[in-house]
Amino acid sequence: MKNILLSLFAITLTAQASFGGNWLGSGPWANGAYYPGQFDGVYSATMFAGSPSVVSGVMGFGLRNGSVSTSSSNTAATDTVQTTITVDPLQNYFVTFIDGVTYAGLTVANVNNQVNQVSGGLYSGFSPTYTLATTNTVVTFNTNSPPEIASSNNTVEFTTVQDTCSGGFTATLTGKKAIITFSGDNTGTLQTTDFSGRPSAPQNTFSLNGMKVGNQIAETSQTSVTQ
Repeated sequence: MKNILLSLFAITLTAQASFGGNWLGSGPWANGAYYPGQFDGVYSATMFAGSPSVVSGVMGFGLRNGSVSTSSSNTAATDTVQTTITVDPLQNYFVTFIDGVTYAGLTVANVNNQVNQVSGGLYSGFSPTYTLATTNTVVTFNTNSPPEIASSNNTVEFTTVQDTCSGGFTATLTGKKAIITFSGDNTGTLQTTDFSGRPSAPQNTFSLNGMKVGNQIAETSQTSVTQ
């Protein structure tokens, strides 16, 4: 009897250890999630402590069914409807302040809980528009000998332009159970370019801290009619 009781006790301990490993380790759902769609939702992060320039801002990104959240728009023409799918700008965005200029653009990101990493890209960041004045000088020579300048005409052209900004980031998951959080120390990069596409300053690095701030909302859809 004593041996039977010891065997049952050993089996019980083994079963408890097995269940304990399941609860304390990865979750049982896809990619180790603790419940279906755990990482779907809306995320927000702060951007700070840039180098060599000061970077300050916020970014957000959304995940739906494990991938970047999108929105669709329908354009209705005669007997046809064209559907365009884009990154949802209400969830995937960034606004950052660099060297006195604010840039606003779009974000795409992914959460990989298997390696405890968040990674993403920042693109289509635009500064406010500004105006460039260009002076064109037209010089006319006469036909006499020796030639002399007959007239000089100056015209000014005004062009509206924008500078751009793009980059990327990685961060480490610091919490992935009840509250999903992440952070990165100088793990983000941002490059500003002028209106001609040339880098306007050295590439900046920045730090970030973020968390999941909400559950997923329904996909938005807009319809426009063209004749």
